Amino acid sequence: MTTAVLDTLRCAQTLKTAGFTQEQAEATAQVLGDALSDVATKADVDRLEAKIDDVASTATTNLDQAVAGLEAKIDQAVSTASTNLDHAVAGLEAKIDSLDHKFETKFDAVNQRLDSMETSTQKQFASVQEQLGSFRDQFRHQARVTYILLGIIAGLVFGSLVAPYLPWDRTPAATPAAAESPAAAPEAHSPPAQTGAEGEPLVNPAEPPPPSSAS
Repeated sequence: MTTAVLDTLRCAQTLKTAGFTQEQAEATAQVLGDALSDVATKADVDRLEAKIDDVASTATTNLDQAVAGLEAKIDQAVSTASTNLDHAVAGLEAKIDSLDHKFETKFDAVNQRLDSMETSTQKQFASVQEQLGSFRDQFRHQARVTYILLGIIAGLVFGSLVAPYLPWDRTPAATPAAAESPAAAPEAHSPPAQTGAEGEPLVNPAEPPPPSSAS
């Protein structure tokens, strides 16, 4: 720092001319010289301004470098985070695709099983229908046979019931005149005996058998 130079002698003379005594003028000049010795000069102010500008420039440069470094670090961190995020998203998409493929495979397998079960069920149902149709045909056939047998049995029973009342060998009743005059009664003609294939007479089931010769 440059000390301000004050011409104390000249100052004292000026003060003495203004009415100060010799002692007052010298004392005042000395006080002013001592006071001005600690006052910064214009050169000091210029140097201070230069230092301030230098410090400000250095601080600005350092701040710019720090900001640039921080921006670079932020960009690097963002880039790294973006890359990691892209890798994570890609891995997640791959896992999702794998799970989707697995689910599709399982769904296809389930659909194939369902189709197989449906085909098997249809075959079993068709077999059951075929068996039911066969049973129905057999039942109808057995029912027809049963109806025929029942008809035959009913006919035989009916024939055995009405056979005694059928006119197998009946002669017309005699008139009163014929009963009174046996000679005048015409000879009763019995119907010709029916013979079988070998000439043997057929026996009417309604007629009682002829008495044997032993009786």
